Formats: sequence, C-alpha cells, structure tokens
Amino acid sequence: MSQIDPGAPVHLSRTVVVRPIYGGWCVESPFVKQSLVFYSGRDAEASARRLALTLANCGADANLIIHDRQNARIETVYYMGQEPPDA
Repeated sequence: MSQIDPGAPVHLSRTVVVRPIYGGWCVESPFVKQSLVFYSGRDAEASARRLALTLANCGADANLIIHDRQNARIETVYYMGQEPPDA
C-alpha cells in the first residue's frame, strides 16, 4: 500500500483513494499523515467522499478513486472546486 507523495504533481496530491486491506478498508489522502482504516467498505467510501467534497468546497479540484475487494478500480469521481462563500 503506497501513500500519496505530498511532493507529487497537483492532480495526484488532491486524490483520495479507497483500497482494500486485510480485515477492512483504508482511505489514503494527502491531508492525513496516516491512512484512515474502516471495517466497512461503505463507511470508508462515505468518509472518502466527504473528504473529497470538503476539498472541493474549499476551492480545489479533487479526485476520488474507489477500488473493490480485488483492488480493481471500480469508480473514479472528479469533484470540481467551488469558490468558498464570502464571509
């Protein structure tokens, strides 16, 4: 399992990935130092979607990549960054 390199190109540094691990699922993201781990794939996917949506709501584009239990990519979602509302 590889962590996303913080020095990677911008399109990779804004990628959130859901992958299977032994006994559960992990969410990899450049926004947390360690992967988030879940027993449930549904919980991992929901957390990854919230993370990508939060990034988009802060104005940055984000990619979400979801893998199945065999580690095959089953979904890729692109979240377009939105201008943050004025305070």
